[in-house]
Amino acid sequence: MAGALLLALTASVMLVRIPDREERRAVGLVLSGGFATVMMSLWFMVTWRWHQIDARLREQAERDRAVEMARRLAAAQLEPHFLFNTLASLQHWVHTRDARAAPMLDALVGYLRATLPMFKQPLHPLVDELEAVRRYLQVMAARFGERLRWAIDVPAALHAVPLPPGLLLTLVENAVVHGIEPRIEGGRLGLHGRLHAAGQVEIDVQDDGPGPAPDTQDGTGLANCRARLAMTCGADARLTLTRGAAGGAIARVQFPWPQ
Repeated sequence: MAGALLLALTASVMLVRIPDREERRAVGLVLSGGFATVMMSLWFMVTWRWHQIDARLREQAERDRAVEMARRLAAAQLEPHFLFNTLASLQHWVHTRDARAAPMLDALVGYLRATLPMFKQPLHPLVDELEAVRRYLQVMAARFGERLRWAIDVPAALHAVPLPPGLLLTLVENAVVHGIEPRIEGGRLGLHGRLHAAGQVEIDVQDDGPGPAPDTQDGTGLANCRARLAMTCGADARLTLTRGAAGGAIARVQFPWPQ
């Protein structure tokens, strides 16, 4: 715009300084053509830039919608069958005056307090996720008794790392459902986190169950976890499910230390 104004001012000065009428007319036509060319170039540049910005805004809006849908799907997947089974056990223990009813109720209330607020945001600190996992395992330990042994080992340096809410909770739930619950003797579950020297965050959810079959396909929960991890933690984030060297399953989450 400043260039167009400068061109117009220069043209006015030049026309005033040309005494011959015909020459002034010819120069005026040339300058008018140049001015029209500059204005048209500016119009094309502004239009191109506007389309570029609009495309990026639409892409960001689509990405935000995808993250929101994945977040809601994760929340919907975690709660129904877990709550139904837990409440069914609690109802039975209350009716039979089982001493396990009170600890179960305390653990369930703690779980609900930890999980109900967390799906209101696309990311939350790892320490909040660990609290939700801990409460979930307390509920399952109340149900399974000695059949479930578990441990959480994550250094405090990782507690502030942002994660999609429910990501580790889904992996822990999968480990309990597929690795611990089907076995009469139960099993052990561990959640371990570490920060590598190269700035790579790594979190493992491991059980000592039968482990995944070679042709195991991603279920809805695992596929949703992968999608949410990529959308919120970047293209370098990874979620893998492998068989442990001594059996069992290892769900490993890897992503760069957030800048």
